[in-house]
Amino acid sequence: MKNGFHWLGRVVVFSAASVLLMIPSVAGGADLDGAEKILWRGAYEVAEREIRPAAESGDARAQFLMGNLYQKPGFQKCDLRTSLDWYEKSASQGYAPANTRLGFTFRYGYVGVEKDAARALAYLGRAASSGDPTAQVWLGQMYLEGEGVVRDTERGVLWILEAVRNRNHVARSQLAKLLAAGIGLPKDPEKAYSLLQRSITPLFSPEAKHLLGKLMIELESSLDKKRKGLELVQEAADRGEPEALLTLADFHRRGMLVKIDVSKAEALEKQAKKNSEARMKSKRKSWTWSDPCIPKSKRKPINQNQ
Repeated sequence: MKNGFHWLGRVVVFSAASVLLMIPSVAGGADLDGAEKILWRGAYEVAEREIRPAAESGDARAQFLMGNLYQKPGFQKCDLRTSLDWYEKSASQGYAPANTRLGFTFRYGYVGVEKDAARALAYLGRAASSGDPTAQVWLGQMYLEGEGVVRDTERGVLWILEAVRNRNHVARSQLAKLLAAGIGLPKDPEKAYSLLQRSITPLFSPEAKHLLGKLMIELESSLDKKRKGLELVQEAADRGEPEALLTLADFHRRGMLVKIDVSKAEALEKQAKKNSEARMKSKRKSWTWSDPCIPKSKRKPINQNQ
């Protein structure tokens, strides 16, 4: 993908003063899009001057951007409490991205706050009802897993379906998982396979990559396609995905696309059990990440249960 910047064959050098003169002002209700670009480019002090007037005047999007700004380690005024205060102001006006960000924060105990599933559900519920697809898929996951709430498969599936309608790729992967297993919906491996083929999630999720590979092996008739499926399963296993390790173990026991090797199958099963136990242990822990104003390379997670 092109990054959108093109060299014109020469380099033009601007002074700092001339660059600042080119930056549009947000004061008086002007360009928040331009101010957001300044923020993401890392010109934090300039971004603050551009965004603050609108935020203090009650603009919900500007308040959300101020929340982002106050979590940047390179910003001289970086402060977690101030960041959360700005997010709260924005969320209280119904701004969906702010509610989603707070929902994520309290669901995972992110950036120095304690995990609080009830608060996470409240924020994500507001954002999901406002049509935010990210909030919809996270809320669906919480209902499906009974995370901070009584497990409600039907409600979880409905939120996942809503996120899919809003073209959320993670939701497509989640729906594929439900269809492949027949959880909350009639079992439909073919539809699950189609969804994963049209999703980018397998590129970064070992779980989704494993499911795509497994379905490719099961449903495709071409040996080349089956081998490609095996490669995907192997890649997921290499990243420690327990189900992928178990799938490979099964293949080695049955001699499916690989030579029969019982000892290797047993080793894979042992590793899968170890990884699965470690994952469950991690889920039970309550993690709080240290102050976001500390550079990422120096941050350390704090386990509240210790």
